[in-house]
Amino acid sequence: MLTHSKITVRPLTEPDFGLLFVWLNEPHLYPFYQQEPVTAEYVEQRYGSRFRSNGPTNSMIAQIDGTPFGYVQWYLNRAYPDYGVATLGEPGGVSFDYYVGSREHLGRHLVSDIFETAFQQLIPKIEAPDRLIFVSHRSDNFRAASCSKRAGFSVERAHVEDGHEKVLLCRDER
Repeated sequence: MLTHSKITVRPLTEPDFGLLFVWLNEPHLYPFYQQEPVTAEYVEQRYGSRFRSNGPTNSMIAQIDGTPFGYVQWYLNRAYPDYGVATLGEPGGVSFDYYVGSREHLGRHLVSDIFETAFQQLIPKIEAPDRLIFVSHRSDNFRAASCSKRAGFSVERAHVEDGHEKVLLCRDER
């Protein structure tokens, strides 16, 4: 477990599935992160393999003072070439996804601390050429884009993903 400021980031575990189920059904995650309500079975199927295998997606839970409040995941773009190259146009680097799941923690400007803490874990695991960190937000998700910009990300370009206009942001950690 790593710490930056008051935030810790730890690996996702099976006991977290109930929390993910609640968070993924929170109205503030619609329509940007989660498109429709999920079931407990969906959570088990989608996230179970991520900690049982050594797959390419690293899933983590963000906590403040030991209380879980958000989800974080990262993966090398080359691990998902259909996404990294075809969608983002970026064969290298790391894609990073996050959300604040707990309504009580919205608007508290915690995203920068999430990134700093997660980067302490991420950067030593990847080679310098892959230390370009990317986040992608729907163009109409102004709140998430603003959070990413406050965390040091710069707008790279627009792109289309799953029929939605998106903005790609990058942070250079090389």
